[in-house]
Amino acid sequence: MKIGDLVIRAYAYAGGIVSGIIVGKHNWDDIEGGTNVYTVSEYEVLWSDGTHSLELYEELDYFEDVFKLLNNQQGISP
Repeated sequence: MKIGDLVIRAYAYAGGIVSGIIVGKHNWDDIEGGTNVYTVSEYEVLWSDGTHSLELYEELDYFEDVFKLLNNQQGISP
């Protein structure tokens, strides 16, 4: 994922399907057990409902991929 990508939340959200655009990316190192260091990426998303949040990669799906899947299953298009 990169800045400018259109996304939706990959988890159940009371507001339904809300699209957003990635406007920033923040990386930080996490140390597990004092020895294992790994980089975590958080994406700054501006949502179409006017809200703004930080989301992990696992919390986002590409907007286009979700609507392709829905269209194949239910005949829905964006």
